[in-house]
Amino acid sequence: MTVQKLLELLDANFELMSGADDDNLMPALKMLGMHLENPRSYVMLAGETSSGKSTLVNSFLGRKFLPAGAKPTTGAVTWMEYGLVEKERFLAINRDATYEEITYEQFRSLSEKPDKNLLRLKAEIPETKKGFKGLNLFDTPGFNAIISEHTEVLKSFLPECDAVVFPVVYKVGFGESDQKLMELIGDVRQQFGRFPVILVVNRVPDGLDEKDKRIKEIRLNAEDTLHEKIKLVLVRSSALDSFGASTMPDTDHLWREVYSVIDTPEHRKEMEEHFRAAFLSLVERRINEINGKISAANVGRAEIAQLEKQKKDIADSQKKAFAVIDRYVEQITHDLPKLVARGAKELNRRIANETDAANKWNGASSCQAYIYGHVLPFGTLDITKDMETYLCDINGKMDEELNEMTNLAVRHFESEAHTVKNPEFGKLLLNIGTRIATRLGRDGAKNFVASSLGGVGGVASGFGNLAKMTVSKTGKLFGKTFSRQIYNNIGKIFTKRFVQTMGVVLQVAVDVASFIAESNRWQGKLKNAAEETVSKWETEVQGEVKNSMIPEFVETNRKSVKECYAAMQDEIDHSISDMARNYNLETLSAFNDDLEKLRKLSVALKG
Repeated sequence: MTVQKLLELLDANFELMSGADDDNLMPALKMLGMHLENPRSYVMLAGETSSGKSTLVNSFLGRKFLPAGAKPTTGAVTWMEYGLVEKERFLAINRDATYEEITYEQFRSLSEKPDKNLLRLKAEIPETKKGFKGLNLFDTPGFNAIISEHTEVLKSFLPECDAVVFPVVYKVGFGESDQKLMELIGDVRQQFGRFPVILVVNRVPDGLDEKDKRIKEIRLNAEDTLHEKIKLVLVRSSALDSFGASTMPDTDHLWREVYSVIDTPEHRKEMEEHFRAAFLSLVERRINEINGKISAANVGRAEIAQLEKQKKDIADSQKKAFAVIDRYVEQITHDLPKLVARGAKELNRRIANETDAANKWNGASSCQAYIYGHVLPFGTLDITKDMETYLCDINGKMDEELNEMTNLAVRHFESEAHTVKNPEFGKLLLNIGTRIATRLGRDGAKNFVASSLGGVGGVASGFGNLAKMTVSKTGKLFGKTFSRQIYNNIGKIFTKRFVQTMGVVLQVAVDVASFIAESNRWQGKLKNAAEETVSKWETEVQGEVKNSMIPEFVETNRKSVKECYAAMQDEIDHSISDMARNYNLETLSAFNDDLEKLRKLSVALKG
C-alpha cells in the first residue's frame, strides 16, 4: 500500500479513531500523519575522533555550519533535519524531555562543549539542493573506547538509523578504534536488523583510486570486521583557496550515493510496509478498546467482584516477580566482585609480562607509554566487557522467568474465560487479556510516540524502527523484555563510571610515575606503579558495584516490573468502569457502527 493511499485512509478515518481512552493513540496518529506527509530518512555519521564527520556534513550543506578541525570538536549529538522548513531554527533538547529555541552562536558553542543537561542539538534547515528533502543527519561525537559517553551515544542511535556513513582518514588508516566501532555496528545490526554501511576513505590525495594499497587495506580491514562487502566512497583532500585557506572537500558524489542507498524501490516498499503495520496496530488497538466497552456493557455489574479478585491475583504475582529479582540480585552481588578481582589479577599479570619482555632497547619511556596508554585502558575495557557479558547472561535468565510469570498472568484471563458461566463475561476476559498483551508487548501507540517525538526529546526513529510496532495477537508478551532496558542502564554505568574511573586514575598515575625513566631499576618500579594503579581502580569499581550499580539495578528492575503489573490492573479498572456506566442503547449502537467501520479499515490495511 502506497504512502499516499495510507495518508488518504488516515485522513478519512481520523475522526473515527478519536475519542479513545488511550492517551497515546491520538498523538501517535498525528505523528504517523506527519511521517506520511513528509517521509524521512535517518543517516548517522559514526567514526573515530577527527575523522572528518563534521566536515562531511558541512560540505553537504555548502558552508562551515558545524565546528570542524584537527582536534575533537563534536561534543554532543547534532541532529540536522533537512528541507522541511522555510526558515532555519535551532533547538537544545534537554535530558528531561524539555527543549528551547537557541541562536546559531549558542548552537555552535553547545556542539563543542555541551552542558550536563543537554541531550542533543537539533538544526532545522531549509532545502537548498533538490533531492534530499526529509533527510536527517546525525553527527555524533568521535568514537574512542576510553570516552564512554560517546560509545553509549552510538549504542542508543545505531538501531534507529537507515544508513551509517563511516569515515576513515587515508593517512591514519583503519585502526583499533575503527575496528571496535565497526564491531559495535555489527553487533547492533545483528540484534536489531541490517542497515547499509558506507565506508568513506577521507582526505585521499589526488591521483589515488580504489586500487591504492592503503585504500585496499582500509576496505579489507573494514569488511573483515563487519563480515561482508562494504560500499566504498573516496573523498579527496581539501584544496586551498587563493588566500591559502582550506576549502571544503567535494562530497556531492558521497551524498548522492548515500541517498541512492536509502531511496531505493526496496526501501520505499519497506517504508510503506512499516507505516502500514504501525497504522494497523493503532486501528486494532481502537477495535480492542471498543470491543471491551461493548462486552462490559453486556456483562453489567454482577461480575465486578471477580475482576477485583483478578486485580488481587496480579498484585500477588507482582510480589513473586520482586522475589525473582531479589534472587538474581543476590547472585550478582556474590559473583561480580569476584569477576572484578579476577580481571584485575589477570591485568596485573599482563602488565608484568609486557614489562619483563621489554629490554634496554625499548627503554623505560616507551614501555611506560605502552603500559599506561594501551595495556591499562584497554585492559580495563576488556574487564568491563566480561562484566557486561556476565550481566547479559544473568539478565537473560531472569528475563525468561519474569516474562513467563507475566505471560501466565495474561493467559490466566484466557483460561478463566472458558470456565465462567456467563459467555459475555468470557468475551470480556478475553478482551482484557488481548488489551494487556498489546499494551505490554509491541504497543504500537506507545512506542510510536516514544520513538517519533524526537523533536521534543525522544530518539528520532528511522523507518526500520517502525517494524518493531507490529502487534502480536497470540496473547503472549513478545517484545516485553525486562532485562533489555535494565541491561542498557547497567551497561551505561559500567562504561561511564568504570572506564572513566581508569581515566582519572591514569591521569594521576602518569604524573607520579615520571621518575621511572630516570631509574636504573625501572622495570620493577614500573610494575609496582602500574599494579598500584590497577589496585586503585579495582577499589573504586568494587565500591561502585556495591554502593551504586547493584542498588540501581534493583530499583530499575522493580520499577519496570511494577509498571508492567500496574498496566494490567489499569486495563481491568477500565473494564470495571465501563461495567458500572450502564451505556444506553444509542451509545451501544454508535459503538457497533464505529466497530464495523474500523473492521473494514483493518481489512483494507491488511489487504
